[in-house]
Order: sequence, then C-alpha cells, then structure tokens
Amino acid sequence: MSAGQIVFDGQDITRLPERILRPLRQQMQMVFQDSYASLNPRRRIGDLLAEPLRVHRTPDGRKHTPMTIAHRLEELMELVSLPRAALERYPHEFSGGQRQRINIARALVLSPRLVVADEPVSALDVSVQAQIVNLFADLQKSLGLTYVFIAHDLAVVRQISTRVAVMYLGAIVELGETDTVLHNPAHPYTIALTQAVPRPIVGAARHAPLRGEIPSPVNKPSGCRFHTRCPAVQTRCQNEAPTLTQIAPNHRVACHYPVLK
Repeated sequence: MSAGQIVFDGQDITRLPERILRPLRQQMQMVFQDSYASLNPRRRIGDLLAEPLRVHRTPDGRKHTPMTIAHRLEELMELVSLPRAALERYPHEFSGGQRQRINIARALVLSPRLVVADEPVSALDVSVQAQIVNLFADLQKSLGLTYVFIAHDLAVVRQISTRVAVMYLGAIVELGETDTVLHNPAHPYTIALTQAVPRPIVGAARHAPLRGEIPSPVNKPSGCRFHTRCPAVQTRCQNEAPTLTQIAPNHRVACHYPVLK
C-alpha cells in the first residue's frame, strides 16, 4: 500500500510522530502465521515474553520491576494454558500449537486493546486449530479484546468473527455481519467461497469452481476486479468499477448486479 489511512480509536496514526506513536504501539499487537519463524530460536520463552515489559513502561510511566515481570509471565502462561516451566525452554522444544500459544501470550503481554491475527491457525493440524480458535474466543470474552482476524477458512471466520470483510485483489467486495455475509452472500466471489467449503453430507450438490486464473495484483483488470472470473459478468463490469453500496442494514457489497434474496 502506498496511500490511505490507518485509523485507531478515531485517530489517523499513519503520520504521527514517534513520541506519540510509541505508547500507542502497546495497544496494538500481532500474532503471525508461522509460529516458529516468529520466535527467536536462540532465546528462552521467558526472555521473549519479558522483552516488551522491559522496553515499555507501565501506564503510569514506571519501569517494570523483575518481580512484576515474573508475575506477569506466570499470568500469561495460565492464560494460554501452558506450564510455568515452559518459560525456561526454547521454541524448538514445543509443538506448533504450543508455539502459537506462546505467540498469543507475547501479543497479550502489554494488555493491548487490538490484536491482528494473520492466518494464525492455517499451519496447524485440524484438531489443534480448534484448540487455538477456542483459545482466541475465550480470551476475547475474558479480556474484552478486538481482533482483526485474517483467514481463508470460512469455518474459522464464522466461529471467531462478528463482522466480515471479504476481499479480492486487495479490495473489499462485501462487508457485513458474519451471519448475513456467510448465509446470504450477495457478491459472486463470496458465493463461490461459501460454496467451496467442504460439506460432510453424502450426495451433497457439487458446485462448479471458478474459471480462469487470478489476475496479478500489480496489473489489476479494468472495471470490476473480479470480472475476469465472474460467472455473471456483463459489459458494464468490464469498464466500470463498482462502489461499496449498502443493500441491507449492516450489509454492503461492491457489485453492479448483486445476488439479492
């Protein structure tokens, strides 16, 4: 991205000076997709979790003492259901699911208000995925967190999200409450995504996959970005880019010919 705004708590933070942005960073943390690559393999887990506390001060401007740091690390281990002994071990001594719990603990160490989770369960086994998603849900309820949860798995999206933004080639094509978007999709791309979800039902109807190749994000198609693969494309779609328009309360779609029910 080379333009635009990032608004946090009603404030555009893209051009703030360092002295103002630094305390705001404590309120925004991230959980990455690769649980192993995001942890320094040469440092113990306790050191990795303690580092943000040593860098940042308390809300009233005081430094964290060794005692308060140790107490906070024990709290974090309990939050993510790992033993205290894990603090003395190295990243390679844990499974993928355990490492992701450590990454979640690191994101929570400064008590943020917003957590950005970038495909945090896509590299995990299905059974472990469920455990991590349940952990995210439990933490959201107990700590009052706000998530920006980036995922391709609609089952995960349905379980963790209250609002969904469906994107294609970097643009939002549908936006609304989770149940509305996933049960009554209006954009052809959203419809294709929901139809592609495997259904464990014998004799369930099969849906034709989208045709064509995904265009390069560097050289986007003219008009609607999805028109090269859209099964309902018309001439207008090739020349005119649709705007995100409200079609129902809390439901917006960028399509000239949305599917309305």
